[in-house]
Amino acid sequence: MGTANPYVDEVAKAFVDARLNSRMCELPDQFRGRPQTESEGYAIQEAHVARLRAHFECGLSGYKVGFTRKESRPKWRLGMESPTYGGILSKFTFEKRGNVPFHALIRPAVECEMAVRIGQDLPPSPHGYDRDHVMPYIGHIMAGIELVDVGHISFFDFTTPLGPLVLADNCCNWGVVIGEPVAEWRDLDLPNLRAELWQDGKLLGTGKGGNLGGDPIQVVVGLENHLLSIGKTLRAGEIIMLGSVIPHHPIAAPCEITVDWDVLGRATAVFA
Repeated sequence: MGTANPYVDEVAKAFVDARLNSRMCELPDQFRGRPQTESEGYAIQEAHVARLRAHFECGLSGYKVGFTRKESRPKWRLGMESPTYGGILSKFTFEKRGNVPFHALIRPAVECEMAVRIGQDLPPSPHGYDRDHVMPYIGHIMAGIELVDVGHISFFDFTTPLGPLVLADNCCNWGVVIGEPVAEWRDLDLPNLRAELWQDGKLLGTGKGGNLGGDPIQVVVGLENHLLSIGKTLRAGEIIMLGSVIPHHPIAAPCEITVDWDVLGRATAVFA
């Protein structure tokens, strides 16, 4: 993934420092090295994630997909039409229940998501994948919560395009919580499964699997074909967060968040 931007590492370091020090980047609109294209955004993201992995001495547990719903990504504002992809750090991947240090995040939010776990490596394919060919490689489907921090820079104070900035900040991912893995999912009507988002026992909103671009499996197809375009592929054990089925919910104070996904079960995040 080549780029002509000579400030890739400098920009990546600014985002990483913001996360590690729980403070916002004080950057002007047209800061030096600001990514203007999708490829520049992904180049900075790669350097960003590499720095985080080195700092926390951990690997990647998988990927997150953002802006899955077409209506959530207006091209005039983002400067790109496709969903966004980011990496998930294994150190911040929690099973069933995650404890999140509220004050470590600058502007925390949660997203109500469906997650999948890959069962087998997908062989690289020169022609890409479609739904039928991806299906055999999916092992489990789960309830999921994405833990988001949208406060590293004031995105909406910046001029267009915003998409490359989001990519550079690893799509604002802080971590994830995944529920109990469900192996018997192939006969489920995934688009019509219902999810509920709860905070401290109060229902905040509901959504369906069909909100993920109409078909959750197609989100996996899109990610795999993106990875193939940069010389990668999905591997056994990797988790994919498929995107939020309702608008993301800001967290203003310590609380308990639960996502309940019908027969897929639940996941819980405790902000303390």
